[in-house]
Amino acid sequence: MKEKEAIEYLKTKYLHPDSPANPSKELCIMHNEALDLAIAALKEEDKRKKKSVTLEQIKEIVDYLNQVCGTRYKYNNKQTQSYINARFSEGYTMEDFKNVIDKKAKEWKGTQFEQFLKPGTLFCTKFEGYVNQKEKVFRPKGQQDILGEWRDS
Repeated sequence: MKEKEAIEYLKTKYLHPDSPANPSKELCIMHNEALDLAIAALKEEDKRKKKSVTLEQIKEIVDYLNQVCGTRYKYNNKQTQSYINARFSEGYTMEDFKNVIDKKAKEWKGTQFEQFLKPGTLFCTKFEGYVNQKEKVFRPKGQQDILGEWRDS
């Protein structure tokens, strides 16, 4: 039984209202085989969808990083591509990448952390934390914040 046949079988026989309440052992084996094939097909389709990151998308992300941070990273770097592919395969979007770049650039530019505005840091396994991070604004020592409090450290 092939994947398409398995899915069709499940639709017409297994999920049909006239299916027997107590199927035979042979029928159960056939149902299980069809389910296994259908599940494998759906998993494979899901993998293909998640990994369908184009080189143009990677270039757009790296170009955006370079524009915002004043850097010159290359989109065709295998490690950079690997980081971006991994995050896309986890379900993150182009918007997520741009938001992380914007947040971290705003937070780190002009500080000792500016050196970390690079693909290896921004798109690594900490990406989820960066995506969900509330925006931070660092003020120089002695500068008054919005509430009129002075920052001492």
